Amino acid sequence: MRKLFVLGMAVVGLVGLGGFVRDARAGVTVDLLFVGQNGAPIAPTNTVTANVGDTLTMALRLSNDQQLTIAVFSTNYDLDLDNELDVVSQFQWGGVALNKQATDFFAPIGGFSPTTATFVGSFQGATSNFSGPRLLPITPGGYQMGTITWHVAAGVNNDGADIISGLLSLTDGIFDAQFNAVTGLLFRSATVNTPIPEPGTAMLLGLGFVGLVLVGRRNRS
Repeated sequence: MRKLFVLGMAVVGLVGLGGFVRDARAGVTVDLLFVGQNGAPIAPTNTVTANVGDTLTMALRLSNDQQLTIAVFSTNYDLDLDNELDVVSQFQWGGVALNKQATDFFAPIGGFSPTTATFVGSFQGATSNFSGPRLLPITPGGYQMGTITWHVAAGVNNDGADIISGLLSLTDGIFDAQFNAVTGLLFRSATVNTPIPEPGTAMLLGLGFVGLVLVGRRNRS
């Protein structure tokens, strides 16, 4: 029942966004950060260079500058259908305790649903105590609400953003302490690039190709 209530409120928040919002403060940023490559940690970044066959670990981090009652968002990938990335695994956080007694939590309200060939969702958190209410506090560095492990597929190319986050379904929403839909949402994207040969390397490859052509012509003559 609680899950249906929360999802219902999220639908109302998206459908009636114009009249429902009273709090105009900036609110939430969602960052998609690559933190690992082929099993080794890397400095967090939203742009990474990778080869076909590489595995990439991504942290989904939510930063809030106001207290929240609910936060639910999703990710989309392979938007151009080039098959640049495949999902190896996805993990949703267990939430955080909101009081010292650990009786109230800000935690997921359900599993990943729906998850498709181009969509991973939804990453969730909601207070377990609406009557208090117990709220997700503002914390430096934010909260890692999930992890996705990607496999770099054969279609990878340097064509811009490959993964986006946002309110991508009717059950996604983010609400503040007064249960208003948060404005000032910033959803960042992430990009996977392929290596570009250095000019000297490219020149050597070109000369090698020309040499092969000349040798082939000499053998034929």
